[in-house]
Amino acid sequence: MNDIKRQLLLKIGDTSDRAARVQEQIQKNKRKRVKRKPERLTYYATILAFLGMITVASILIIPNFLTEKQAQPSEESPMTVTPNEENKEEPNQEEDLTWTLREYFPSNSKSVFAGGYEDSGSTIDTIWINQFYIKQIKSNAGETFESIYRIKENKLELVYREVMEATSSTNMTFEELESLPTIEIILEAPFQAGDQYGYGGTLGEGVIVSLNEEITTPLGTFTDVMVVETTADAYRARSYYAPNYGYIKGISEYWDEEKGDYVIGLTEDITEFKHTKENDDVDNKTPESFAKTIKSDYKPEFHSTWVPSPNGGLRATIEGLGEQAGEEGIGTLVIESIETKDSLIFKLLEAEQNSQYTPKEVAWIDEQRLFVIIGYGYGMVTAGGKLYMLDIEKNEVKPIITDLTNKEEVMSVKVNEDGTFTYHLHVYDTDAMESSESHIEEETLPLPKP
Repeated sequence: MNDIKRQLLLKIGDTSDRAARVQEQIQKNKRKRVKRKPERLTYYATILAFLGMITVASILIIPNFLTEKQAQPSEESPMTVTPNEENKEEPNQEEDLTWTLREYFPSNSKSVFAGGYEDSGSTIDTIWINQFYIKQIKSNAGETFESIYRIKENKLELVYREVMEATSSTNMTFEELESLPTIEIILEAPFQAGDQYGYGGTLGEGVIVSLNEEITTPLGTFTDVMVVETTADAYRARSYYAPNYGYIKGISEYWDEEKGDYVIGLTEDITEFKHTKENDDVDNKTPESFAKTIKSDYKPEFHSTWVPSPNGGLRATIEGLGEQAGEEGIGTLVIESIETKDSLIFKLLEAEQNSQYTPKEVAWIDEQRLFVIIGYGYGMVTAGGKLYMLDIEKNEVKPIITDLTNKEEVMSVKVNEDGTFTYHLHVYDTDAMESSESHIEEETLPLPKP
């Protein structure tokens, strides 16, 4: 029985100016896309738990799609989740299309569901390996599936799916990930109702049924939900996806010969969503060291505005993240000598492929030391991070403000003339970690000693 179930599960599967934007959103009376219960969920969302299987009598359904036993509504009024106005704009650039796909994979998050196979519930952990690859681990009724997805241009591709036999998941190098063949094209952006995917592959034939459904779950009511219907043989399933939350609901049906119609076999509904602070598959400690090299006449590309040192002998910039160092990706700290034109290149050491941190902002303390804000580079793209001090001659990094909760981040830092520095702390007010539900705190401290 377990072997049959496992085989069926394998076949069907589971389914730039950020800081400025954050401050602007906070000042704007917190425009809401959710009327919610206590919490409202965010970020970039979960993947396609596809179809359910059922055979005669009561067995045979895959964990992705769950029991249609509507969860009891909360005593509190449910929330209503709607995408931001900016999310409603149709993307017109490849980068925007890529970001549209990422909206359905909330980085380093856990979603909890009621229902499912044998009404046992399920969980989905979403882990960003890097900006191109996303791992999801779904556990349901004693089985755990690991799936890896590739975001390539405007396509979301399934490249790996296996039952996890052990407690630890795969740990592939970037080269190994790149060598994985495409198993299935899951989605292509921009989305339109009627778009077909799957092409009869392992997940069956899929089609986008709607992009603006209103769906109620035990967690609350979501609007502008994308509905994907998948069919295979005598089974069909509907998966429901909300921007910044990902997969929120699934319904699996099978064809009943006697009734001459489809009958609901399983349903599952999201009941809880949170961003995980720690995860075994992600480098959880912000890197505290750099690889330092010297180059002559180095010309940084796609870099932020140069920041001059107090005496003007040096200047610093962050390369690779755009003019405001607000684009997605991993940046490089470049410090140039005005006199010699030699540049010191500081790159964060990546001991593991899963590292995803980047320098985001710098502020000079003196000619030898500067503050560096280091935070997430992609996936969970936030406005700030933790605050460190870098001695550029010794290449020593010291933590300054690192004892932060998962809902706090240093967003900016300024050195004052009186021997102090002022920093702004961006604080999310709820576990949903939405900018519209956050505030900024300002504090001034003495400058650290050399």
